[in-house]
Amino acid sequence: MRLAWLVTPLACGALGLGLSCTDGDQLFGGGSSSTTSGGGSGGEGGTTSSTTSGGGAGGQPECLEPEDCSGQDGACAWRSCDEGTCGMAYAAPGTDCTSEDGLHCDGEGECLPCADLIEPPGGDCPSVCSGGCEGTICVIRCQGYAQCEDETWVCPPGFDCRLECTGMDSCLGASLVCPELYECQVECDDTSACEALQLMCANGPCVLTCGDHPGVCADAIVVCGENACAAYCEGDPEVPEMECLDACICNPC
Repeated sequence: MRLAWLVTPLACGALGLGLSCTDGDQLFGGGSSSTTSGGGSGGEGGTTSSTTSGGGAGGQPECLEPEDCSGQDGACAWRSCDEGTCGMAYAAPGTDCTSEDGLHCDGEGECLPCADLIEPPGGDCPSVCSGGCEGTICVIRCQGYAQCEDETWVCPPGFDCRLECTGMDSCLGASLVCPELYECQVECDDTSACEALQLMCANGPCVLTCGDHPGVCADAIVVCGENACAAYCEGDPEVPEMECLDACICNPC
Protein backbone atom coordinates (compact mmCIF):
# COMPACT_ATOMS: atom_id res chain seq x y z
CA MET A 1 0.00 0.00 0.00
CA ARG A 2 1.26 3.46 -0.85
CA LEU A 3 1.52 5.90 2.06
CA ALA A 4 -0.48 8.55 0.17
CA TRP A 5 1.00 10.96 2.75
CA LEU A 6 -2.30 10.85 4.64
CA VAL A 7 -1.02 8.90 7.63
CA THR A 8 2.42 8.34 9.13
CA PRO A 9 4.06 4.97 8.44
CA LEU A 10 4.44 4.39 12.19
CA ALA A 11 0.92 5.54 12.96
CA CYS A 12 -0.75 2.78 10.92
CA GLY A 13 1.60 0.01 11.91
CA ALA A 14 4.20 -0.03 9.14
CA LEU A 15 6.56 -1.29 11.83
CA GLY A 16 3.92 -3.04 13.91
CA LEU A 17 4.09 -0.52 16.73
CA GLY A 18 0.34 -0.34 17.23
CA LEU A 19 -0.05 3.43 17.24
CA SER A 20 -3.22 5.19 16.13
CA CYS A 21 -3.56 6.81 12.71
CA THR A 22 -2.77 10.52 12.29
CA ASP A 23 -4.00 12.95 9.65
CA GLY A 24 -1.17 13.67 7.24
CA ASP A 25 -2.20 17.31 6.89
CA GLN A 26 -1.13 17.80 10.52
CA LEU A 27 2.31 16.44 9.63
CA PHE A 28 2.95 17.95 6.22
CA GLY A 29 0.56 20.90 5.97
CA GLY A 30 -0.92 19.33 2.82
CA GLY A 31 -3.60 21.05 0.79
CA SER A 32 -5.76 20.51 -2.20
CA SER A 33 -4.31 20.24 -5.68
CA SER A 34 -3.85 23.40 -7.70
CA THR A 35 -5.37 23.40 -11.17
CA THR A 36 -3.66 25.02 -14.09
CA SER A 37 -4.51 28.60 -14.88
CA GLY A 38 -2.99 31.83 -16.08
CA GLY A 39 -0.86 32.46 -19.12
CA GLY A 40 2.08 30.10 -18.71
CA SER A 41 3.64 28.75 -21.88
CA GLY A 42 3.70 25.05 -22.72
CA GLY A 43 6.21 22.69 -24.19
CA GLU A 44 8.83 22.42 -21.47
CA GLY A 45 9.54 18.94 -20.20
CA GLY A 46 7.77 17.11 -23.04
CA THR A 47 4.04 16.78 -23.65
CA THR A 48 1.18 14.44 -24.23
CA SER A 49 -2.04 15.69 -25.80
CA SER A 50 -5.72 14.92 -26.17
CA THR A 51 -8.28 16.43 -28.57
CA THR A 52 -11.76 17.49 -27.58
CA SER A 53 -13.80 17.80 -30.78
CA GLY A 54 -13.92 16.78 -34.41
CA GLY A 55 -13.66 20.12 -36.18
CA GLY A 56 -15.69 23.21 -36.92
CA ALA A 57 -19.15 23.57 -38.45
CA GLY A 58 -19.64 22.75 -42.13
CA GLY A 59 -16.35 20.89 -42.39
CA GLN A 60 -14.34 24.02 -41.63
CA PRO A 61 -11.33 23.68 -39.32
CA GLU A 62 -12.06 24.50 -35.70
CA CYS A 63 -8.77 26.37 -35.36
CA LEU A 64 -5.71 27.52 -37.22
CA GLU A 65 -3.66 28.10 -34.08
CA PRO A 66 -4.09 27.35 -30.34
CA GLU A 67 -5.25 30.92 -29.59
CA ASP A 68 -8.41 30.19 -31.62
CA CYS A 69 -9.48 27.61 -29.01
CA SER A 70 -11.32 28.26 -25.75
CA GLY A 71 -9.67 27.56 -22.41
CA GLN A 72 -6.63 28.72 -20.49
CA ASP A 73 -2.92 28.03 -20.70
CA GLY A 74 -0.82 27.08 -17.68
CA ALA A 75 2.39 25.37 -16.70
CA CYS A 76 0.86 21.87 -16.80
CA ALA A 77 -1.72 22.18 -19.59
CA TRP A 78 -2.26 24.51 -22.51
CA ARG A 79 -4.43 24.84 -25.60
CA SER A 80 -3.40 23.03 -28.76
CA CYS A 81 -4.53 23.00 -32.39
CA ASP A 82 -3.87 19.72 -34.16
CA GLU A 83 -4.88 19.57 -37.84
CA GLY A 84 -7.69 22.04 -37.28
CA THR A 85 -8.99 20.46 -34.07
CA CYS A 86 -8.78 22.08 -30.62
CA GLY A 87 -7.42 20.12 -27.72
CA MET A 88 -5.16 20.35 -24.69
CA ALA A 89 -1.47 19.48 -24.41
CA TYR A 90 -0.05 18.30 -21.08
CA ALA A 91 3.39 18.78 -19.58
CA ALA A 92 5.35 15.66 -18.72
CA PRO A 93 5.15 14.30 -15.16
CA GLY A 94 7.55 16.13 -12.85
CA THR A 95 7.53 19.41 -14.80
CA ASP A 96 7.98 22.35 -12.42
CA CYS A 97 4.80 24.30 -11.64
CA THR A 98 5.91 26.39 -8.67
CA SER A 99 4.71 29.49 -10.55
CA GLU A 100 1.18 28.21 -9.86
CA ASP A 101 1.71 27.59 -6.13
CA GLY A 102 2.30 23.87 -6.66
CA LEU A 103 5.39 21.72 -7.08
CA HIS A 104 5.22 19.31 -10.03
CA CYS A 105 2.85 18.51 -12.89
CA ASP A 106 1.25 15.07 -12.80
CA GLY A 107 1.30 14.52 -16.57
CA GLU A 108 -2.48 14.87 -16.85
CA GLY A 109 -2.73 18.65 -16.61
CA GLU A 110 -2.79 19.04 -12.81
CA CYS A 111 -0.27 21.01 -10.74
CA LEU A 112 0.33 18.94 -7.61
CA PRO A 113 1.11 20.56 -4.26
CA CYS A 114 3.93 19.45 -1.99
CA ALA A 115 3.60 15.83 -0.75
CA ASP A 116 1.05 14.80 -3.40
CA LEU A 117 1.97 11.63 -5.24
CA ILE A 118 2.53 10.98 -8.93
CA GLU A 119 1.28 7.51 -9.86
CA PRO A 120 4.19 5.47 -11.27
CA PRO A 121 3.65 3.43 -14.43
CA GLY A 122 5.22 0.24 -13.04
CA GLY A 123 5.91 -2.67 -15.38
CA ASP A 124 7.82 -5.94 -15.09
CA CYS A 125 9.26 -6.26 -11.58
CA PRO A 126 13.00 -5.36 -11.70
CA SER A 127 15.60 -7.73 -10.26
CA VAL A 128 16.71 -5.18 -7.63
CA CYS A 129 13.31 -5.67 -5.93
CA SER A 130 14.40 -8.62 -3.76
CA GLY A 131 11.05 -8.61 -1.94
CA GLY A 132 9.10 -8.55 -5.19
CA CYS A 133 6.70 -5.85 -6.35
CA GLU A 134 3.43 -4.85 -4.74
CA GLY A 135 1.69 -3.38 -7.75
CA THR A 136 3.89 -0.40 -8.64
CA ILE A 137 5.96 -0.56 -5.42
CA CYS A 138 9.44 -2.10 -5.67
CA VAL A 139 10.21 -3.81 -2.33
CA ILE A 140 13.83 -4.37 -1.27
CA ARG A 141 13.82 -6.69 1.75
CA CYS A 142 16.65 -7.29 4.26
CA GLN A 143 15.62 -9.57 7.11
CA GLY A 144 18.65 -11.51 8.34
CA TYR A 145 21.54 -10.47 10.55
CA ALA A 146 23.78 -8.05 8.54
CA GLN A 147 22.11 -9.37 5.39
CA CYS A 148 22.50 -6.12 3.43
CA GLU A 149 25.40 -4.52 5.28
CA ASP A 150 27.15 -1.86 3.15
CA GLU A 151 24.86 -2.54 0.16
CA THR A 152 23.99 0.27 -2.27
CA TRP A 153 20.73 0.25 -4.21
CA VAL A 154 19.34 2.53 -6.91
CA CYS A 155 15.56 2.36 -7.02
CA PRO A 156 14.32 1.39 -10.49
CA PRO A 157 12.62 4.05 -12.64
CA GLY A 158 8.86 3.85 -12.98
CA PHE A 159 8.22 2.46 -9.48
CA ASP A 160 7.66 3.64 -5.93
CA CYS A 161 10.41 2.18 -3.74
CA ARG A 162 10.41 0.66 -0.24
CA LEU A 163 13.42 -0.71 1.65
CA GLU A 164 12.58 -2.99 4.60
CA CYS A 165 15.35 -3.51 7.17
CA THR A 166 13.97 -5.89 9.81
CA GLY A 167 16.99 -7.79 11.12
CA MET A 168 19.79 -6.80 13.50
CA ASP A 169 22.38 -4.79 11.54
CA SER A 170 20.43 -5.75 8.42
CA CYS A 171 21.10 -2.46 6.57
CA LEU A 172 24.15 -1.29 8.52
CA GLY A 173 26.09 1.23 6.40
CA ALA A 174 23.79 0.72 3.41
CA SER A 175 22.71 3.40 0.92
CA LEU A 176 19.47 3.86 -1.03
CA VAL A 177 19.06 6.22 -4.00
CA CYS A 178 15.37 7.04 -4.45
CA PRO A 179 13.43 7.16 -7.76
CA GLU A 180 13.36 10.54 -9.49
CA LEU A 181 9.63 11.33 -9.22
CA TYR A 182 8.02 8.69 -7.04
CA GLU A 183 7.54 7.87 -3.38
CA CYS A 184 10.46 6.41 -1.41
CA GLN A 185 10.30 4.72 2.02
CA VAL A 186 12.76 3.04 4.36
CA GLU A 187 11.46 1.01 7.32
CA CYS A 188 13.90 0.09 10.11
CA ASP A 189 12.82 -2.34 12.83
CA ASP A 190 15.59 -4.04 14.80
CA THR A 191 18.73 -3.22 16.77
CA SER A 192 21.07 -1.11 14.59
CA ALA A 193 19.01 -2.12 11.56
CA CYS A 194 19.68 1.18 9.78
CA GLU A 195 22.75 2.38 11.62
CA ALA A 196 24.85 4.67 9.38
CA LEU A 197 22.39 4.22 6.50
CA GLN A 198 22.22 6.96 3.83
CA LEU A 199 18.87 7.76 2.25
CA MET A 200 19.26 9.89 -0.88
CA CYS A 201 15.83 11.35 -1.68
CA ALA A 202 14.90 12.70 -5.11
CA ASN A 203 11.79 14.64 -6.17
CA GLY A 204 9.11 12.36 -4.77
CA PRO A 205 7.95 12.23 -1.13
CA CYS A 206 10.56 10.50 1.02
CA VAL A 207 10.36 9.03 4.53
CA LEU A 208 12.52 7.08 6.98
CA THR A 209 10.81 5.25 9.88
CA CYS A 210 12.77 4.05 12.91
CA GLY A 211 11.26 1.55 15.35
CA ASP A 212 11.86 1.34 19.09
CA HIS A 213 15.18 -0.53 19.16
CA PRO A 214 18.66 0.45 20.39
CA GLY A 215 20.66 2.27 17.73
CA VAL A 216 18.09 1.48 15.07
CA CYS A 217 18.88 4.67 13.08
CA ALA A 218 22.04 5.82 14.84
CA ASP A 219 24.25 7.94 12.55
CA ALA A 220 21.79 7.54 9.65
CA ILE A 221 21.53 10.45 7.20
CA VAL A 222 18.54 11.58 5.13
CA VAL A 223 19.40 13.91 2.23
CA CYS A 224 16.14 15.51 1.09
CA GLY A 225 15.05 16.40 -2.43
CA GLU A 226 12.48 19.02 -3.44
CA ASN A 227 9.40 17.18 -2.18
CA ALA A 228 8.15 16.36 1.33
CA CYS A 229 10.85 14.71 3.45
CA ALA A 230 10.40 13.19 6.91
CA ALA A 231 11.83 10.90 9.55
CA TYR A 232 9.77 9.24 12.29
CA CYS A 233 11.44 7.85 15.40
CA GLU A 234 9.93 5.83 18.22
CA GLY A 235 11.91 5.62 21.42
CA ASP A 236 15.61 5.54 20.57
CA PRO A 237 17.38 8.84 21.37
CA GLU A 238 19.91 8.43 18.53
CA VAL A 239 17.90 10.09 15.77
CA PRO A 240 18.98 10.31 12.12
CA GLU A 241 20.49 13.47 10.68
CA MET A 242 18.26 15.39 8.24
CA GLU A 243 19.62 17.59 5.44
CA CYS A 244 16.49 19.51 4.43
CA LEU A 245 18.04 21.47 1.52
CA ASP A 246 15.20 22.52 -0.86
CA ALA A 247 12.49 20.23 0.56
CA CYS A 248 9.05 21.87 0.43
CA ILE A 249 8.30 20.20 3.80
CA CYS A 250 10.97 18.81 6.13
CA ASN A 251 10.04 16.95 9.34
CA PRO A 252 12.98 15.53 11.32
CA CYS A 253 12.48 13.24 14.31
